[in-house]
Amino acid sequence: MEHVCSIIASMLRNLKSQQRSRLLNKFTENDCEKVDRLMELHFKYLEAVQQADKRIEGEKHEMVRRGEILDDAMEDEFYLRRLDAGLFVLQLICYIM
Repeated sequence: MEHVCSIIASMLRNLKSQQRSRLLNKFTENDCEKVDRLMELHFKYLEAVQQADKRIEGEKHEMVRRGEILDDAMEDEFYLRRLDAGLFVLQLICYIM
């Protein structure tokens, strides 16, 4: 799904007027079924990212409770975990919408 969303986002970014209009018209065909699918994907990936955020917040709370320091490397690790959980695809879907 990540690759498909990336391709569509890239096409929206790089296509010129007539080609871009043709792509956008695809989203209105068949009673906007592609928009409905985008919304389904949005909620799916949003939920996955929210669950990852809850786990990360729990880990942060536990680390603070133990007196550990949250350094930049740990914050980077948490960000990478959010990306793995679907944040990148969610951002692409939002861009497409």
